[in-house]
Amino acid sequence: MAKKKKKAKDEAAEQAAAAPSETSPRLMRKTYLMTDDLIRRVERQAEAAGVGINEMNRYLLTVALDMVESGQHEIQVTTVTRRTLGV
Repeated sequence: MAKKKKKAKDEAAEQAAAAPSETSPRLMRKTYLMTDDLIRRVERQAEAAGVGINEMNRYLLTVALDMVESGQHEIQVTTVTRRTLGV
């Protein structure tokens, strides 16, 4: 029962955060695949900063994109060959 209350509370908070305002753009729900380690790292940073996980993800992604777009960081791409049965 506690999970249902928490889930409803989380959904209400996310809806309020996603509501467009004069000062912030409209937020949209997206799904991205992440490793367990990356999830834990984001959660740890969010907890340390006292913000939600979604807010921390937006912040970290914005910082990373700003660095790439400004030339402060160059993305290293490696080609990997993968064998598959095509099913």
